[in-house]
Amino acid sequence: MEKKVSILKWFFGGMFLIILLSWNVNKKPMREFYQLTVYHFKNAEKEKVLDNYFQNALLPALHRMKINNVGVFKSWANDTVADKLVYVFVPFRSLEMVTELPSKLKADGNYASAGAEYLDAAYNDPPYSRMETILLRAFPLAPQMQLPSLQSAKKERVYELRSYESATEKKFENKELTPADVKDTLIVLPSAELSRARGGAHCMSMPLLREKI
Repeated sequence: MEKKVSILKWFFGGMFLIILLSWNVNKKPMREFYQLTVYHFKNAEKEKVLDNYFQNALLPALHRMKINNVGVFKSWANDTVADKLVYVFVPFRSLEMVTELPSKLKADGNYASAGAEYLDAAYNDPPYSRMETILLRAFPLAPQMQLPSLQSAKKERVYELRSYESATEKKFENKELTPADVKDTLIVLPSAELSRARGGAHCMSMPLLREKI
């Protein structure tokens, strides 16, 4: 009798494990959230303050929170424009992590000490002229960020920041948008977009849907 009970325990335990594994395999990955902060600044002096803050305060604090793959990007034309830009990209696994970030940073003594020059800047001499914060959610078909498999040095890599706009609000809400929906659709672009040579609108022969080869 005891042997029979033991066999039944192993049987139901095994069934539960199979169901659990099957559920994990079929479970869709959670869609991540991304915070993109854009810093506007005017000169090399302010750029140095921002660089020190990112390198010595913000990024180490985020890493202590187990928030990895944070990106700091500078515009290609920063040297020649009056309004210079730095983009900081932070991935989050949930919206709760986004809302908790300010309080966690405030409670981090190492962050406050390392970022004192930036955090305690005088009101009439701020490290940036403007700061924009954009909150994004990953696409359903690309729920989690995938890092590109690049071998070059990070400082030599160039990325393109793209924004996607819907034709109407109804189309935006329609998650089943297909290439057929935009067939024979006229998209009006500024003429300057056609001569930028950055892989943008001038690549008119690029298909929207590629066939498998």
